[in-house]
Amino acid sequence: SLQITINMPGSPGAVAFSHNDEVLAVSTEDNRVLVYNLSAASDPRTFGTVDQQNYFSALAFSSDDSMLLAGSSDGYVRSFSMKDGTETGKLWNYDWGYQMEMTTDGSRLAVGGFHGSVRVWDLSSWLSSQTRGQAAGGATAP
Repeated sequence: SLQITINMPGSPGAVAFSHNDEVLAVSTEDNRVLVYNLSAASDPRTFGTVDQQNYFSALAFSSDDSMLLAGSSDGYVRSFSMKDGTETGKLWNYDWGYQMEMTTDGSRLAVGGFHGSVRVWDLSSWLSSQTRGQAAGGATAP
């Protein structure tokens, strides 16, 4: 049975549930990611924007739900802190991130590109540098 209906400002794009099933992230056609806490009746938080020519096309949560990853049509995968919504890093994927999935241990990210490629990234060094507050470097392809 239907549990909830969220009225969006335009058509929704990508959607992703957190692993604890309490948070829903939705990309919008006006280049934002809205993050809804499903257990509280509060307004969504806005995570990041991209310029008018691009939009967020894929979303994935880190295995511990501390981070939201958002792939966009500009070729970058951006990471956002779930604590405060700030952008914590960018990964150049070479192609529009059309679909994404992170491994359950959070060590790798598969990004399906619009132009027919799937790249699997080793995220261990990229994510740990963000956790330590260092400038985020590029992840390395295996």
